[in-house]
Amino acid sequence: MKPMEVVGSSKMAENHVIVALGLLVCGWSWVEGTHGEYLIGVGSYDMTGPAADVNMMGYANLEQNTAGIHFRLRARTFIVGESPDGPRFVFVNLDACMASQLLTIKLLQRLNSRFGNLYSEENVAISGTHTHGGPGGYMQYLVYSVTSLGFVKQSFDVIADAIEQSIIQAHNNLKPASIYLNIGEVKDAGINRSPSAYLQNPANERARYPFNVDTEMTLLRFVDGESGESVGAFTWFATHGTSMSNKNKLITGDNKGVAARLFEDWFASQNTSSTTNSLVQAYSRGTSSASAHIQVDDHCKRKHTQANTNTQARNDCRAMAGYALVVASTTLQSHCQWVSPYHTHEVSPLSLTLGHTGSTQD
Repeated sequence: MKPMEVVGSSKMAENHVIVALGLLVCGWSWVEGTHGEYLIGVGSYDMTGPAADVNMMGYANLEQNTAGIHFRLRARTFIVGESPDGPRFVFVNLDACMASQLLTIKLLQRLNSRFGNLYSEENVAISGTHTHGGPGGYMQYLVYSVTSLGFVKQSFDVIADAIEQSIIQAHNNLKPASIYLNIGEVKDAGINRSPSAYLQNPANERARYPFNVDTEMTLLRFVDGESGESVGAFTWFATHGTSMSNKNKLITGDNKGVAARLFEDWFASQNTSSTTNSLVQAYSRGTSSASAHIQVDDHCKRKHTQANTNTQARNDCRAMAGYALVVASTTLQSHCQWVSPYHTHEVSPLSLTLGHTGSTQD
């Protein structure tokens, strides 16, 4: 596999335009000689939720209530299985700040009633893009429900329904397919949100990394075993979902959600045949806690706007290039691990609240 290094153009660098979520999605032309080492299905379902008078999840701003839609939100899913009766794994990417334990519990109950023990906590993973522009009120913990003024059933139900329906779609669309993998470096795609805090890490630890943000992107691309056409692609990259500011009141998937929508639309425009499969393209969250995806002005003030978000997302989608290796058929395994809260080195219960509050300053 040849690694791919991507650097923004000089014009982009001058304007601090962040490039990269989709730069490593590769080879969308027809692939010859694909055999289908796995059973793979993809699904996508709308989860936009209440677009008026519901507090948004992310910034913890009491005044940031939904008042319209910038881009609709979706739940995107892929399922990989060894065989019709063999092990399988489910990954769901939400245009949401994060999932919640309550959502997972409800989903697994629904899947159990529909599919029996086929899908469980052992093989279902749910992740959020970490957009700060989606309706809140779907978490079970108090600290996350303060600004939403409690639990919002409408928010919860639409997300739970979307996850379930996207999994059902993927389950019903299982077919022989191949997986292509690429891991590459994408530069100029984010900045450290707190470089002074990063410098407090031990010098020997900082010396292990060339940058103060994670620049590695991982891509999984799914190719239909019969047609040789791409049916899905999921990437993981470290950018925070804060291109839209805490003044924004339009529901948005932020940089990752907009990039996914724009790329799916572009792919559809390039493949007009009625026999062509639609593509499910997801931009998943990497190690983005300290990485911001923003523009700044001449006074180093952050500019969070719809135009900023859309421009960044379009740049993310334009330079699709790279290399990928097929993942040879192998035994499929998944593991679930519960973390005990009763650790002898547990920090103060206040740390969650303080950490959440401190992280909302973007």
